[in-house]
Amino acid sequence: APYLQGERHKHLEVHLPETLPSVPVDAVKFKQLIANLLDNAFKFSPDEGVVVTRVQVAGDDVVISVADQGIGMTQQEVAAVFEPFYRADSSRGRTGSGLGMSLVKEIVEVHGWRIGIDSVPGEGTAVSVAIPLRAVRNVSAPAAV
Repeated sequence: APYLQGERHKHLEVHLPETLPSVPVDAVKFKQLIANLLDNAFKFSPDEGVVVTRVQVAGDDVVISVADQGIGMTQQEVAAVFEPFYRADSSRGRTGSGLGMSLVKEIVEVHGWRIGIDSVPGEGTAVSVAIPLRAVRNVSAPAAV
C-alpha cells in the first residue's frame, strides 16, 4: 500500500500469518508503539522506499518487526536511540523530537516485552518487538493483536 508523507511516496508491505495467537495488550499503548515504529521507518526511508511490517510466532513470542531501507544507524547510534531527545547525527535534518523511540522502549518495558534493533548504515534498520505468549488462543489474523 502506498503511503504519502509530504511529497514523498513510500510503500508499506504487511506480512501476517493466517492465524495468530491472541495476546493481551493495552490498545492505546500498542497503537502508540506501532505508530512510532512506522513513523520512524517512513521518515528515514528514501522516496519509493518499502517499509516491511511482519508479525509472526517465534518460539514463545509473537514478534512484530518493522524494517526500512533507510539511512541506517551505527552501533553507537543504536546504543543511544532509546535515550529521550536523542537524535542520530544522520537524522538531524528530519522532523521529530527524539522522543519516539524512548516512548517505544517505555511501552515495551512496562508490558514486560523485549525489543531489538538491527541496523546497517546506508542500508536500513529493523526493529523487532517480542511479546510473550500468555493466555493463548488462535484467532484470525486481523483480530490477533
